[in-house]
Amino acid sequence: MIFDKLKLSRPLVNIFRAFLPHKTMITIEEIEAGHINDTFFIYTDNNDDYVLQRVNHYVFKDVPVLMQNMQIVTDHIVNKHKNDNKCYQSCLKVILTTDNKPYFKDDNGNFWKPNNLIKDVKNYDKVESAKIAYESGKSFGEFQYMLDDIDADDLSMTIVNFHDLDTKYHDFCTAIEYNHESRLDGITDFVDDIKSLYDSIINLKNITKTANIPMRATHNDTKINNVLFDNQDNAVTVIDLDTVMPSFIHFDYSDAIRTVTNSADEDEKDLTKVYMNFEYFKTFTECFITPIYHNLTEDGKQTLPKGASLLAYLLCLRLITDYLNGDRYFKVAYPEHNLVRAKTQYTLAKSIISQQNDIDKYFEELYKRCELQ
Repeated sequence: MIFDKLKLSRPLVNIFRAFLPHKTMITIEEIEAGHINDTFFIYTDNNDDYVLQRVNHYVFKDVPVLMQNMQIVTDHIVNKHKNDNKCYQSCLKVILTTDNKPYFKDDNGNFWKPNNLIKDVKNYDKVESAKIAYESGKSFGEFQYMLDDIDADDLSMTIVNFHDLDTKYHDFCTAIEYNHESRLDGITDFVDDIKSLYDSIINLKNITKTANIPMRATHNDTKINNVLFDNQDNAVTVIDLDTVMPSFIHFDYSDAIRTVTNSADEDEKDLTKVYMNFEYFKTFTECFITPIYHNLTEDGKQTLPKGASLLAYLLCLRLITDYLNGDRYFKVAYPEHNLVRAKTQYTLAKSIISQQNDIDKYFEELYKRCELQ
């Protein structure tokens, strides 16, 4: 949806002016993509354009803390690129209000944040070529490498238990009891399948309890569509830093594997089309691991291959939980949308697990190559 300059939404104009009062807005474009926040592109008369987002404070309970994390990370990355103009221009930058805050709270209690709009770029919801897998692995790997010298203690937890399997499984069981509008009817077999897979997945958590794996500053939402590409499909930058906080690197790796290697759309109804593309897996994994290999602990190296299926299963739990709760969290296009998404993630998790031996073998080969570098 596009608003011309004669019909600009007055509240949005006022919000934008809280940050950049001297800019003249020409056009506002509402962006439909994204499950959580509301996003608008703001075009100005001097070609300095911006992204303006209303932060979903049902999901992000403490927006000031979220923005503090984001400011630490973006400043850190910008400082590393300040002598490289091309990279500097592609960095996300936090913009402050006139009273020096990284967010604006409107009269309705909504929180807003802008950043610079990176131009002449695109993103993908699904990997269509080995080059996209390669470039996304390179981009996420380099992003993590840049964050590795941030002290995780300097960042705060913005979503508690975001990747905690026990918590998500408990929420799932609670949602079964809640059963909004009897949505459990007709899907009990699928719910039982999800339960039966839990014992296999929980083994990873048991491993990490005793492993020497440090908390790091991590992205925590490493979907393929959070990488921007230029017109030649070269990765430009990583975006959507709302979830940057202390966590473990195997979560970011697993989340990326979930989207980069999925052969189908995230809401594919024909589950025969859903499987892990092993060639994309190998390409992405090498590009992601190589920049950060020497910063990994030995336990961390062993956990990465074992956790490849974790985030697909975890998202399956979150989606089916939201479906049984009446679609409170994720935006949906139709009543069964979250159920369809959950089935896709479950099928993908099963496919990843079925290829675990090949995954382990590939990591052994990759680690040997990394040792020689």
